[in-house]
Amino acid sequence: MALGRSGAAAGAALRKLDDPRQRPFHSARARVANRVRKRVYTWTMATSSEDRISRTPGICGGKACITGHRVRVLDVVGWHEHQGMTPDEIVSHVPSITLADVHAALAYYFDHMEEIQQEMRAERAFAEEFRRSHPSLLQVRLRDEGLEAS
Repeated sequence: MALGRSGAAAGAALRKLDDPRQRPFHSARARVANRVRKRVYTWTMATSSEDRISRTPGICGGKACITGHRVRVLDVVGWHEHQGMTPDEIVSHVPSITLADVHAALAYYFDHMEEIQQEMRAERAFAEEFRRSHPSLLQVRLRDEGLEAS
């Protein structure tokens, strides 16, 4: 009633199949694992950039921001386009976000360029109006003393 292998040899063969380094690539288990890995990788890659940017009323004024962070897309665009920061520099500037978050924000900007630029113009106009209606205390004091340069 010998099966052709001793008990020790059969155990060694089974352990060999359980060790991924020893398992032949063409085994059924390896093919299924590769298919599952590819499916999961494709699924994550397809949804990750869309899930990284969100618009939620009440968070960042309803503007597009990196999900889970209060970093707006227009902030990332400002750092990248107007201040010349690289994506790596942005990540080191705001360490709570990842490089993928920065690239997702830039991709969102290029997909919604007019909308983001309109938000930037509105923010700039608000800041100018605020400066006009609320001068600094130093400017007020200098103006009152007649020392402000014209």
